[in-house]
Amino acid sequence: MFTALVRFLLPDGRVAAVPAGGLLGRLATATLRFDDPRVSEAHALVSLRGERIWMLALRGPVEVDGKVVHQAPLRAGARVRLAEGVVLVVESLEVPSEVLVIDFAGEQVPLRGEVLSLVDAARPMLVPRFVEDALLRLWTSGIGWRGQAQGRPFDVKAGLSMVAGGVPVSFRSRGAAEMAFQVTSGAGLNAPLVVRTALDELRVSGENRPVLLVGGLPARIVRELADYNEPVPWADVARTVLGPDDEVGLRTRWDRNLKTLRRKLEEFGYRADLVRLDGHGKVSLAVGSTDTLEVV
Repeated sequence: MFTALVRFLLPDGRVAAVPAGGLLGRLATATLRFDDPRVSEAHALVSLRGERIWMLALRGPVEVDGKVVHQAPLRAGARVRLAEGVVLVVESLEVPSEVLVIDFAGEQVPLRGEVLSLVDAARPMLVPRFVEDALLRLWTSGIGWRGQAQGRPFDVKAGLSMVAGGVPVSFRSRGAAEMAFQVTSGAGLNAPLVVRTALDELRVSGENRPVLLVGGLPARIVRELADYNEPVPWADVARTVLGPDDEVGLRTRWDRNLKTLRRKLEEFGYRADLVRLDGHGKVSLAVGSTDTLEVV
């Protein structure tokens, strides 16, 4: 593995290289320092998450390609605006050639996102959030991964093995290209899925594909639909999961969460219509006869 790096084209024409974990701001210790009162002391941070480089807003507003964001993945050509007249263009990105993977109970899950927790010693499951009584917690440090088991923090490295709450766990590296599965034919989209849904967590896996972990409202939508055996009005599910709202507001929030779910499924090479609308106002969970649905 090597250090993730992003090269920015600055407003004055210079090119600045900022590694993962690098701070952008007015502080004298900032990796990319701006002697400009419009920029905050600790304005933003470059962070490595899995095999992608992200820009995180800290004490100042950040726009990526014209949209104000709290966090956003970077791509070559992206325009990052910190303040009026302070616009950086992503000239190039260097990302790790390898991705850390956690092995436990026959599962192989790539480390992605911000925080992961290993829960339930009887049926171990990795969930994308902080859990107080987790067997093991993992989080990104901005340049790599850290972990905590039995109250002791540690650096996560390939080759590390341990027992967390009675569950044997090990970490290894796999090629980023191997983990970034790309669908090249319709057959790939029709491959059997294993869908495991809990109240606030969704896990989707398939043969020779990275495991997808989804939390929050998109996961709750799937969990709610898993209780139905037939299509149900979308508004009924939306009100249960999202809470009361007027029709326009409810539909906007519903569409936003479905878009998030579909984007994540597509990124991992899974079919995007796991939650399927029938065109008549009803919605269902599209789990076929070759798929496996586990409701926790």
